Amino acid sequence: PELNLRSPIQLKAMLHSQGHYVQNTTKYTLQDLQDNSEFVRILLRYRTLERLINVYLHRVLDQIQYDGRVHAHAFLIGTVTGRLVYKDPPLQTLPKPKTVKDLGIIRSIFSATNDDYILLEADYKTIEGWIGAFLSEDDVMWNDLSSDDWHDATTTGLFHKTKDQCAEYEWSHLRDAGKHINYGA
Repeated sequence: PELNLRSPIQLKAMLHSQGHYVQNTTKYTLQDLQDNSEFVRILLRYRTLERLINVYLHRVLDQIQYDGRVHAHAFLIGTVTGRLVYKDPPLQTLPKPKTVKDLGIIRSIFSATNDDYILLEADYKTIEGWIGAFLSEDDVMWNDLSSDDWHDATTTGLFHKTKDQCAEYEWSHLRDAGKHINYGA
């Protein structure tokens, strides 16, 4: 019979038939299984691609305006984080080439209309940390912010483990906790 990849019931049955007895089919549950199952690795890749196609390709086609361009809406207030947010499409969540293997190409569908214009990206990802380090004059914070990755440095300091000492999914969970500490969330 056909397998509906969007059906948690069918996916659980499929995984059970392969000897993986899981309670759910969430991303984190599947990440725990991916090292032992080619099916799970392909499923996770499929989910990533499906999400990117739905969010950045299909929706963008619906958002093309009278002039042939997409005009994202910027929101300065009303966000949970207090940061600038774009919607229709959500430009701040476009995958980066370094973070989502070979899917950063989606960024290339957004371009300036001619040589007189440029697209500029300003990344304020650690601005809160720099302000906090400046005001507190905390040397550890300065060092962490000056490292290659502020969140990795915080995570290593918190859990006394490095990225190389953890499986990818474990590091992902620990790093999320480090980010929560950094942002006080």
